[in-house]
Amino acid sequence: PTQPPTNPTMTKGCPTVHIIWSVPPSDEAEVDAWVTEHEAFMQATHSFGVGDEPCMLKYYISKGPEKSNPMDPTSEPTGNFVYVISETYKTAEGIPGHMAAARPWKDGAMLGKLMELHGKFGVFMEVGGGVFTNIADDETVSVTTKGEPCIHVVQNVPKADEAVMDAYWKDHEAFMRTTHVKGGS
Repeated sequence: PTQPPTNPTMTKGCPTVHIIWSVPPSDEAEVDAWVTEHEAFMQATHSFGVGDEPCMLKYYISKGPEKSNPMDPTSEPTGNFVYVISETYKTAEGIPGHMAAARPWKDGAMLGKLMELHGKFGVFMEVGGGVFTNIADDETVSVTTKGEPCIHVVQNVPKADEAVMDAYWKDHEAFMRTTHVKGGS
């Protein structure tokens, strides 16, 4: 795919989809085949950066060994692979547009396979959340290069603790903005 224009920005509130799977090695090839199909679908049916919905501001699927202690990169692997699907859309119409494009793709086989795989390997699914913090208010649209390292933290927070977690992530955003260099800088 071509690199998207650098003028659109990912702002707080942009709608997101995140799916996490823990996959044993015996099923790796099946999941990798689905990932390849999903990437082809995304490239054929979505715009990137500018254009009609569904319009992606960020899209990638990461894969790596699942660690027995995810906070310790030296911990022993479990033997499974962790897949994280991450999609960020330009507007609220992006997710419904994505689903409308997915239903007829290969007569619904890709969407059906997604649900089958999630039923077998699903750890987490969020459809319709939104960007809460980011490294810069003018964070530009980007295509993640295959092989780039990434970190994902997923927390299921009770409503009673929401304000505490919101404050933590706002502090983390400030930390990231002062200690990390954003892409292209």
